[in-house]
Amino acid sequence: MQYSQIIARSLLSKVTYADAWFHTNCSFNAYRGCEFSCVYCDGMSEHYHVDDFQTHVRAKTNAPEILRRELIKMGYTTRSSLETESLLPFLEDEDPGTALQSRRGLVIGISGGVSDAYQPAEEQYQITRQILEVLLDFEMPVMILTKSTLVLRDIDLLKEIHSRAFVNVCFTITLHDEEIKRIFEPKSPATWERFTALKEIHRAGLHGGVMAMPIIPGIGTTEDNIRGLVRETKKAGGDFIQFAGLTLKPGRQKDY
Repeated sequence: MQYSQIIARSLLSKVTYADAWFHTNCSFNAYRGCEFSCVYCDGMSEHYHVDDFQTHVRAKTNAPEILRRELIKMGYTTRSSLETESLLPFLEDEDPGTALQSRRGLVIGISGGVSDAYQPAEEQYQITRQILEVLLDFEMPVMILTKSTLVLRDIDLLKEIHSRAFVNVCFTITLHDEEIKRIFEPKSPATWERFTALKEIHRAGLHGGVMAMPIIPGIGTTEDNIRGLVRETKKAGGDFIQFAGLTLKPGRQKDY
């Protein structure tokens, strides 16, 4: 696995209406490429313009600085500046469409659904942790999507953000059987480790659940797999489990 550092020119995706799956309207990737090497990963597609996606991880070392700059440019304020700001204009806004586009309507997704924010490179670079510190300063709601138990390292920051805004930690878990999981997700933490991490998230008083996506046709769609995922999610105290199908973009990802 090759690591390298890159300087990002921008970070946040275009602000849109809330995503139907993740309930975020803005996201980003702190890394380009992902070491987990999941067979079905959408990130291998030419659509994302990342070569050697599974063998070369580029760390956006200036991502926290860029995030702070972009939030300020969008009109968001830090905790210190809120002391002199009135909430009346936001309370009077009764139009849901307008409210969603207001500067209080941003819910940021950490992991754009392509490169895991808590993949092994994060242990070295700690970019995601620095990003959480920025989001805490702005009191921004956060949605995290990960396959990694490393998210528990940042539970102190997540609890503080949740006390001021909102945190939802989602674990991608698609296969209940560990032997089958190792075929399709060879380098990610074990399924049971992710469910154990979800228990810790629940005990910490945070929202959390399971994103069972993608469900692989004929393999993940068995009754045993679906029932197993639902049963373990309930045991772990998850707030939800959400299923979705497999995405195959034409080209190298679909061929692979």
